[in-house]
This record gives sequence, C-alpha cells and structure tokens, in this order.
Amino acid sequence: MAGSLLFISTALLATTITIILIQIIRYNRRYPALRLPPGPPCWPIVGNLFQVAFSGKHFIHYMKDLRKQYGPIITLRMGVKTMIVISSPELAYKALIEKSQQFASRPVESYSRRLFSSNKFTVNSSLYGSEWRSLHHNMVFGMLSTARIKELRLTRSRAMDRFIEHIRSEAAASPDGQSVWVL
Repeated sequence: MAGSLLFISTALLATTITIILIQIIRYNRRYPALRLPPGPPCWPIVGNLFQVAFSGKHFIHYMKDLRKQYGPIITLRMGVKTMIVISSPELAYKALIEKSQQFASRPVESYSRRLFSSNKFTVNSSLYGSEWRSLHHNMVFGMLSTARIKELRLTRSRAMDRFIEHIRSEAAASPDGQSVWVL
C-alpha cells in the first residue's frame, strides 16, 4: 500500500514537472524573435500576474510607477498573454490613428475564443480587411445610426437617471456625506 502511494505521488510530481517544463519551453519558443518594449522581469507561465496582483495598488497606479522606470511603452505578460501598454497620449494617437492599419489586426485566438466570437465574425474579433469593414459599416449605420440612437433615447435617459441616483446614494453614504470615489 505504501509503495503504491509512493509510486503515485512520484508519478504526479514527475508529470507536474514535465508540464511546467513544456510550458517554459513553449513560452521561450514563442517570444525569442519578438523585439518587445521593455518591462519588468517576469516568471515563466504566470508572467507579471503576481507582481501586479500583489503590488497593493490599482493597475493604473502600478502602471504609473512602471512608466517612470521603463518609459511610455511597457510590456507585461499576464499568464501566457503578452500586453503592450501605451501610456502616452501622443503615442496612443500615433498607434490608433496614424498607423491604424498596422495595429488593426487581432491576435490569433484559441478555439474557445473563436467559438465565443462567432468564428471571428464580429467587429471586435475579425481581422482587418474587407470583412471587418463590412461589419463595421453595418454596426455604424445599423446600430449606431441617428435614427436608432433617437429610438433608444428613453432607455438611455432611464439608465442615466439610475446612475445619477447611485452616485448620490454613494455620496450620502460617504464619511463626509458628499464625496464619491472616482476611478
């Protein structure tokens, strides 16, 4: 009995170590040729996830600290996903407006994300091109048209009234009776 438990625990340990090593190898193979902006050093598999989570700060404040050290463009790895954070309005304008076609495509998605994005057939998941332009055109002229916006005016007005009431109740519940925490 004790021998079989030892064998099972050893097998589980070996399997876990093997899986971790495979993930590290995949991670290192995925990013060697990319010339990414600077960022804080990260752990294999989890990346910078724990650094952000245990910093004791909101993400925005954590990014302000990183910006002082690494500059306006920072690379963070959140698990297996890589994030490039642009914290300068000028660089964001350049990326989103001036060079929009170069940054318009979406990253390769996993099977489960493809399933939820209707096989990349939505505006926010399809690749930039004629299909995306067609979807965007339908969205802008169908859902966001002036007639549709006028049609939903009462719904938006009710939602705004509820939001204002929520802010008033939050202000009344604050220690000084008039402040609201804005993030």
